[in-house]
Amino acid sequence: MVGIRGVGAATIMASRDALERFFELSVDFMGVASPEGRFTRANHGFAPLGYSTEEVCSRTLSELVHPADRERTEAAFGRATPEGPAVRVENRIRAKDGTYREMEWCLSRDADGTAYVIAHDISDDAQDAEILKNAIDEARQTSQFLDAIVENIPDMVFVKDAAQLAFVRMNRAGLRMVGASKAQLLGKTDYDLFPDDEAAFFQEKDRETLAGKTLIDIPRNPLRHRPDDAGCTRRRCR
Repeated sequence: MVGIRGVGAATIMASRDALERFFELSVDFMGVASPEGRFTRANHGFAPLGYSTEEVCSRTLSELVHPADRERTEAAFGRATPEGPAVRVENRIRAKDGTYREMEWCLSRDADGTAYVIAHDISDDAQDAEILKNAIDEARQTSQFLDAIVENIPDMVFVKDAAQLAFVRMNRAGLRMVGASKAQLLGKTDYDLFPDDEAAFFQEKDRETLAGKTLIDIPRNPLRHRPDDAGCTRRRCR
C-alpha cells in the first residue's frame, strides 16, 4: 500500500483534477491506446463523428482509419518512441455514418508502449484548400484561354500601366507593327517607340481615356516607328 500525505498529496490531486478537466473539455480527440492500438481511454472528441467514448474504446485505431491510409498511419505510430519527439500524421477517419473526416494526429509513447494521442479535425481546412486550388486552376485556364484569343487577334492589342503609360503587354500583331520583341517593349513608353509628336498624341488620347473612362476611337493614322518603315493603324483606347 502506498500513501501520499501532506501538501504534496493535495498538489498532486489538484493537478490530476485539472488534467482531467482539460481532457474532458477538449474539442479535439484525446485518448490513450495500448501498444496494439486499442483505445483504453477516450474523451468526447469523436462525438461529432457519431461515436460515444465506449464505442471508441471498443475499437482499434486501424478499424477507424481509411483503408488507403492504414499503412501510412501504422508506420507513423511505429516511429513513436519514449525518447523521441511526438509523431504527426494525417489520415481519414470513418464516421459512424460511413463518411470520412480528415484528421491530424499527434502522439507519443511511454516506455511500456502505451500511446497518448490527440487528433484534430482538419476536414474544413482540406476542403478550403481544395476549393482554393480549384479556383486557381479555373482562373489559370481562363487566363490561358484569353491569352490565346488576344495573341491571335490580327490587330494590335496592348495594355499600359495607368501611372507611367508604359507598355506591360502587347500581342504578336502589335509587336510586328512596332518592330520589337516582347522583351524590348515591356516597360517602354510611346516616346521610346515613336516620334515625339506621335507619342504625345497617343499619350494624350490615353489620358483622355483614363479620365473619362470611355471608349475612344481614333481614326486610321500613319504609324511611324522606324525611319525606314511606316504602317497604318486604327487605334481604339479604352
